[in-house]
Amino acid sequence: MTLRQLSQPADPHRPTNFLIKLRALFGMQARSEVMAYLLAEGSGHPGEMAVRLAYFHRTLQTTLNDLARSGHLQSRREGQEKRFWLRPRRLALSAHLGCRLGGKPA
Repeated sequence: MTLRQLSQPADPHRPTNFLIKLRALFGMQARSEVMAYLLAEGSGHPGEMAVRLAYFHRTLQTTLNDLARSGHLQSRREGQEKRFWLRPRRLALSAHLGCRLGGKPA
C-alpha cells in the first residue's frame, strides 16, 4: 500500500485542538470534558453537565468531587444544587495550554 502523503500533523496551537490538549493532560475520561466545560461556561452542576456532556450524572459527580479535592475546582451549595467552578489560579491552565477563554489563541 502506498500512502498519498496528504495528511498533516495537528497544530497544537489552534483553538480547535484545545480539547486534545486537555485530553493529553487529564486523560480520556470525563475530567478533560469537565475542564473544557468549566473553562467555556464558568460554572456548572453535575445534572446540567451530565446532559450537556453526555455522561452519567454519578460519573460527573464523582469527577467533580475528585477535582475539587485535588484543588482544581471550588464548589458551593445553592439550595439543593452544588455548583462547581475553576479556582482562579487554575485559569492559568488555559494560558499554559496556549488558549485564552473564549477559544482565542494566546
